[in-house]
Amino acid sequence: MSSAATAVAACLAFACPPLGAAARADDGRPLIWNVSKAGDRAFQFRTGIRWPSLFSPSVGADTTMTAATNGRDGSRELPLRLWGSVALGAGATAAGAWQVNAGAGYDPAVGRQAFSLSQTGQWSLTPAIDVAASRTVEASAIAGQSVGFVARQSVKVDFSDLGTSLRMEGFLDGRTRAAHANLGVEKRLSRGVVLSADLSDPFRSSAATFGARVQCRW
Repeated sequence: MSSAATAVAACLAFACPPLGAAARADDGRPLIWNVSKAGDRAFQFRTGIRWPSLFSPSVGADTTMTAATNGRDGSRELPLRLWGSVALGAGATAAGAWQVNAGAGYDPAVGRQAFSLSQTGQWSLTPAIDVAASRTVEASAIAGQSVGFVARQSVKVDFSDLGTSLRMEGFLDGRTRAAHANLGVEKRLSRGVVLSADLSDPFRSSAATFGARVQCRW
């Protein structure tokens, strides 16, 4: 399949709304601060600001830091990547809501530019089962290279009575024609402790990872 055909297929898949489409609206706070794990030793920090106006425009910067462990060096620099997004549409039903966003990003270290279209949804199947889904199509280019397309989709099913969540993620790279999948499960224990297990590419030479973290809110 050519890269153009792959891009068209990804866009068609994106155009179909997720089952029971719904997405919970953002909390609307003007300051954005988020920390997420980006690898075995890497963490991504996102900061920014949001304007409570038409299209809810947001701008900010990301950076990634790698921890030094077992004799391996950590990050010596903190490269910044700029990002921005606007809300194109949103809706709600009795079970939840959905939202569509457009985004742009720029990485000055490598001259990479990216534009994306994403849809998120969250809804309740039963009082004890919630489902969240997201899908993204992204076009990106680096100076001197052709435009590449990437499609991502994820689904998370949360069983509140059991304190357990199941995750399914898929990734398709139109430039390399590579597809990847990931399956995961999380178990929430007392005192904010969360145990997780992930299986990468279960239909190929899969690799399993296990982790634990502590979540606190104040």
